[in-house]
Amino acid sequence: MAHHIHHPDRTPRRINARYPAHLHINLLPRFQGRGIAKRTVDHWLAVVGAMGAHGACLGTGDSNPRAVRFYRAYGFQEIERFGDAGEEILFGIAILR
Repeated sequence: MAHHIHHPDRTPRRINARYPAHLHINLLPRFQGRGIAKRTVDHWLAVVGAMGAHGACLGTGDSNPRAVRFYRAYGFQEIERFGDAGEEILFGIAILR
C-alpha cells in the first residue's frame, strides 16, 4: 500500500478533465466514526476549490464498505470501476465555488 501511495497509477485524462483534484484520506480505526473524515474532506474541498479545482476524485476498494458508504453519503458519485473484477471504485464530486 505504501508503494501504491507513493507511486500511484496515472489517472486517465478523461477523468482529470472533470475531476482535476485527487484526494487520499486514511484514518486509523480509533479515529473513525467521530466526524473527523467529514471535517477533513470539507476543509480539503474548500481549499482546492479556492485554488480553482472544479472537481475531485478518489478511489477505494469495494472491500472497504465503510468507506464506500461514507463517500456515497457525502455526495461522491461512482465514476467507474476497475481492477480484475471491478473491485476498485473511482468516485468523483463537483466542487461548488
